[in-house]
Amino acid sequence: MAKPREPINPFYVASGVLGVVFTLTACAYGILMLQANRGLMRSDALGTEHPLLSLLNTHGVAILAIEVLLLGFVSVAAIVLDHYRGRRIKSEIRMSKSETRTNE
Repeated sequence: MAKPREPINPFYVASGVLGVVFTLTACAYGILMLQANRGLMRSDALGTEHPLLSLLNTHGVAILAIEVLLLGFVSVAAIVLDHYRGRRIKSEIRMSKSETRTNE
């Protein structure tokens, strides 16, 4: 008998997407801080700054904090959903075993 496929946990997908976004944001913020500490800011030399670096310069810590909170929430939600799905599957197995015993 083929084992039925378990449905995809949507929180795993969200966790993967948020993880990539957080990684890119953290790397960009790290580059910004590295440039600022070394005195290599482009805005000083050219008078303009890349819009992403400008955004991270003003709101970088808040963006990273929100992303970390979202990652934490999605991770906990994925664990909880897996837990409840596992309990449901176990109860269905118990029910089918008890039905099989009563039918015999």
